[in-house]
Amino acid sequence: MAFKEDKYEIIRNAVHPEVIRFIQLNFDIHEYAGYTHKPPNALQRYPYGDPQSPNSFAFYSPLYGDSLLVYLRDMLEQTVNKKLVETYSYMRIYYTGGTLEKHIDRPSCQFSATLCVKKDIDWSIYFQKENGEEVEVELEPGDLAVYSGCILPHWRKPYTGNRHYQMFLHYIDAQGEFSPKHKWDERPCLWYPKTQMPTRKKLED
Repeated sequence: MAFKEDKYEIIRNAVHPEVIRFIQLNFDIHEYAGYTHKPPNALQRYPYGDPQSPNSFAFYSPLYGDSLLVYLRDMLEQTVNKKLVETYSYMRIYYTGGTLEKHIDRPSCQFSATLCVKKDIDWSIYFQKENGEEVEVELEPGDLAVYSGCILPHWRKPYTGNRHYQMFLHYIDAQGEFSPKHKWDERPCLWYPKTQMPTRKKLED
């Protein structure tokens, strides 16, 4: 498997266990602070869920995520053989019943990486290659799946565990069709709020 042919590649042990532990702590502190600020209630059990995965705690471009964008950029440039520009990061803690519907991504996700941060059960991500073949990938904490988010449909089956931590890192080709418009996801800089998030394109089975 190589990124050039398949438009995706798995990098095992891409992030050192001590760095993963640091990211886990950031997830936990972020989640606790979030629910302290906006606690769940009878009408809104998951106040930080998003349309793509309502049963979750999700957040756009946390500081530790955008730092990872820069930290891992050189590795991902070698993987995709492109000069990359950071767009945004995204963190999500999936809870029981969480979903990730089959979809392709928007232009700011031209090159994406999903990092397994913490898991309690195996929970595969699926990619549909350009020839129609569906590929199942299981990630361990520290593993990265790098993929062409605007080309390859990707999804997960409903989550049956308790808590699953995943970080998403998104880039564009510095010399490509989405540059410079989508640099930093059309924000003034990294770690800058975005008032309205475009939706991804959902795909029917």
